[in-house]
Amino acid sequence: MQQKSMKNEMIRMLGLLYQECSMNDDWIKKYAMQRKFLISRSNIKLIFSNKKQPGTEEEREIFSYYDSIKNLPSATDNPFFWLQFGITTLNLKNYNLAGIQLNNAYANADKMDDFDTYQIDTQYARMLLCNEIQTNRNKKDQALDRFYRGHDLLYKNSSTGVKLSYVLKQTSLYKEFYECYKSQMTEDEIQEFLRIAFQMTERFRQYFRVKEIKEIPMEVAISYREYRKIFKGTPYILPLKSCDEEYNSKIRRRDFQVK
Repeated sequence: MQQKSMKNEMIRMLGLLYQECSMNDDWIKKYAMQRKFLISRSNIKLIFSNKKQPGTEEEREIFSYYDSIKNLPSATDNPFFWLQFGITTLNLKNYNLAGIQLNNAYANADKMDDFDTYQIDTQYARMLLCNEIQTNRNKKDQALDRFYRGHDLLYKNSSTGVKLSYVLKQTSLYKEFYECYKSQMTEDEIQEFLRIAFQMTERFRQYFRVKEIKEIPMEVAISYREYRKIFKGTPYILPLKSCDEEYNSKIRRRDFQVK
């Protein structure tokens, strides 16, 4: 009880600090960096959790903090804020609310010049796929439509270089989606799904060829290993071999290499 009370006080104090940084910010921009620090998940989760990935309770606390500042002018019109809020809500598996928050991020990004929406696109794709995997297993046609929308957001994503990892980590969802809906799909639908899904090997190749990347991060490695399982026993496994070779060249752990 005492710890919960302390966390609630932390949420209240963070909200007050953010509110203070927001005062008069429209014209002086004095605390722009401080505000960004106070809404970035990578910073906020350090306050509420000592784990790399916060648990459900910590995510609820982060959600409560974002919810407490959402109506402040420098938050409500900030696409980065809505992105961070949307990611938190996604982690809590509230996909409908996350969709609203990510749409708020898009709406505010549209008002800004040259705002790259690659992070919003990636999380919106994640929302579409997770929603169909978790909540809609009986509406195959709707699910396929949303899969292709999500795939487009990832495949055509503007991220390049090391930032591509942000996109590629979502591809493990392709396997989960396929396993959910394969039994409901016609043979033609299966072949179309495989053809579209295979397009992502182009983005993997681009990433594997980035010179700055000496060792593929574990999260990307796990996603690639899951993604490629879709094509086992299909004609796509042969053209996938050259991509496997590029992957293996940057994976030192033999137990994570693919054959």
